[in-house]
Amino acid sequence: MRKKITDSLFCLWDCKNREAGSGEINGKMRSWDAAYQLIGVPVESSSARLWKYPVAPEKVQEISSKLNSVYWGTLIQLTFSGKYVVDIEVLCDWLGQYYEEK
Repeated sequence: MRKKITDSLFCLWDCKNREAGSGEINGKMRSWDAAYQLIGVPVESSSARLWKYPVAPEKVQEISSKLNSVYWGTLIQLTFSGKYVVDIEVLCDWLGQYYEEK
């Protein structure tokens, strides 16, 4: 079976503000800038790891407002410009009804 691998369909687990910092990772010194990140798993990925995508600084307010009322596990469509997410579309908040009934 052939899989169409895409990093634009995304199962969202969390979103958070990451502070700037640095540290040793796999024996190399790394540094990173502060960023608002979307954390989750790309759909159709066979990787067992979470991906963290930074949101473009000028789009943080717009994107975070779209995610204010969704639950973890929501299926979203990501739009990129370079390495940054510049837009999202909420496709299916499939756990929303479950959590609202509890």
